[in-house]
Amino acid sequence: MGGISNQRDFARMPARLLLDDIGREIGEHLLSGVDHLVNDRHFIREQPTSFCFRSVVTSCSVEPRTDFTAETLLASLAQAIERYGVPRRIMLDRDPRSVGAPQGSDFPSALLRFGACLGIEMHVCPPRHPQDNGFVERYHRTYQQECVSVERPSTLEQARTATQAFRDHYNAERPNQARSCENRPPLVAFPDLVPLPRPPKQVEVDGWLKQFEGFHVERKVDTHGQVHLDLRGYYVDVHRAGQRVTLQIEVASRSLLIWHEGSLLKTVPLRGFSGGSCSFARFVEYMVQQARALHRLRSLQERTKRVSSVASSAVQSLPAQGGQRLLLPTASFLPVSRTLHYFSLLKR
Repeated sequence: MGGISNQRDFARMPARLLLDDIGREIGEHLLSGVDHLVNDRHFIREQPTSFCFRSVVTSCSVEPRTDFTAETLLASLAQAIERYGVPRRIMLDRDPRSVGAPQGSDFPSALLRFGACLGIEMHVCPPRHPQDNGFVERYHRTYQQECVSVERPSTLEQARTATQAFRDHYNAERPNQARSCENRPPLVAFPDLVPLPRPPKQVEVDGWLKQFEGFHVERKVDTHGQVHLDLRGYYVDVHRAGQRVTLQIEVASRSLLIWHEGSLLKTVPLRGFSGGSCSFARFVEYMVQQARALHRLRSLQERTKRVSSVASSAVQSLPAQGGQRLLLPTASFLPVSRTLHYFSLLKR
């Protein structure tokens, strides 16, 4: 792992946690990292399910696995936080499994909400800026060159064995070029961890909503007199169909204010917010369920879009019969099974 080129720049580095995945030929890997700044020292220590990179404490480990999803990523991060503490900042790449949300969503992904509820500053790297994740990208190269390309594992078990051996070698035997390690293995240079704050015993479930105080967006009232915010419908007035209204969130009362041309039309409760607090373990369980539900919805939307595209192409390719073209119901409003059924009928 490369060192810090300038001690003054190092002193200005914020505490952060780096999340990424290593899409290598041995499958997919969960990665999370914790960066905690104290002084100009560098340390690496093993961790069973994630990479941890710290300015003072850098914990490195990887667990090859085949089920890298939004929920397993969130669960792995929660496990790392419970074991090592809460970082001040989390830096994410733009992997849709970590920051992606279903089409039509106005609120962030489950992982971003999870961090915000714990008071962690969540930062998503801009597109095509790998230098913002420098620690992780550098380790990717080292891991690829010195482990994967050498061992060439062909099964998940071989990948785990090779990775475990490389982790032990990296932490305890391999000279590290970081300036503070002075060409010594990290565990030899710095054998002690600097603790981070422990996760709270009670977590406010909807605490992430505080960052949306004053949030407002313009929506068009549909033919049923409704507007939609984060995939949920709110009734305005059927006589206002076609008009544009402004939706404003009032966090304290968990309410949605509906405005039209400067006049408040109505105030309705925000839907989908339970409120209250719960234990950290129960909070993690709830957020994992949220991650699973959002992932399934986004996957369904993507499948429906693909089927709709195929069905539309099939309709366009069919010749007209008796001067009239056979029409297919809009696929986006049909279950995937029914859409495939219509598509099979067209091919007869």
